Amino acid sequence: MAKIVYCSKTDDGMLIDAVEDNILIYDEIGGKVHVLNSTSKLIWDNIYENTKVEDLENLIFDSYDIKDEEKESVRQDIQEILNSFAQNNLISIKKINDW
Repeated sequence: MAKIVYCSKTDDGMLIDAVEDNILIYDEIGGKVHVLNSTSKLIWDNIYENTKVEDLENLIFDSYDIKDEEKESVRQDIQEILNSFAQNNLISIKKINDW
């Protein structure tokens, strides 16, 4: 499986609204509404142009006090979140094939 190493928001035709700990993203072009929970919101809020996924991982580790033995599982969860964002055209990604 290819590992995502960089990502950037697409932001085209999207309206974003915060609702409590969640974010609603209205995709006007695709006609979809995406609801992000607090963890996905934290990731979303910290994606900029060519964001290093390693930086996002460290942010999650620090924010949730992730233990070393849990980090690989959390890395996989982050990859799944980013893949979901990419499949829904919320972000663009750059992958490598050594994962």
